[in-house]
Amino acid sequence: MRSSFVTLITCAVSVVLLVGCEPASEARTSTGAESTHLRTPSPVEEMDALDQAEIAFVGGYGRPQIQERLDTALRLYGHPITQENYSRAASALVALRKENGTSEMAILDHMIRSHTEGVNINFPEAAALSSVFLASGDQ
Repeated sequence: MRSSFVTLITCAVSVVLLVGCEPASEARTSTGAESTHLRTPSPVEEMDALDQAEIAFVGGYGRPQIQERLDTALRLYGHPITQENYSRAASALVALRKENGTSEMAILDHMIRSHTEGVNINFPEAAALSSVFLASGDQ
């Protein structure tokens, strides 16, 4: 049992570290050098991050519900509310759902309920921990 729990948490942390969120203290700049060719964006790419999350999240939640929970969780864990962080957070939550079978909104609810002032972890770490706790039977 302990071995499967360690494996589960290792997988969850790996998934979230690949996606991550930009902390409030880091500014990201773009020089435009990353884009060397032009292509037509797909309809999904033209949507903002919350519209994409509404499609990707299981459970039939609407944009306002998703935004409210993401805003709360991002703020609690020290991340600014930006389109990039919505996208990264939603991608991490979808990856965790696919890995552990726990819905994105259940993970967000657990993250919000279990937040403790003074404990210094970021959104990706909290999401991974909540996913593992929920997959292990924590409510």
